[in-house]
Amino acid sequence: MTPPKRHFYILRRHKPFELRYDVVDSFIVCATSVNDARYIAAQQHAEEGAETWLNTQHSTCERIDPNRYDESCVILTDNRTR
Repeated sequence: MTPPKRHFYILRRHKPFELRYDVVDSFIVCATSVNDARYIAAQQHAEEGAETWLNTQHSTCERIDPNRYDESCVILTDNRTR
């Protein structure tokens, strides 16, 4: 039996207007589906809560297609400045 194919997914939290700390803003996970990726991210939540990663109203989840990129590049930069 062949194991299910895994893909990389990028999940991004919809950011509220106020600055918050002790939260996760994004994940890159390896999973078999969007639902699996959301579940994995939800298990690693911080103060933003698991629901942020499970609910499509609070976050996005997109499969990263390596064929979409012609050359090496940055997939995610996640920084917070004042």
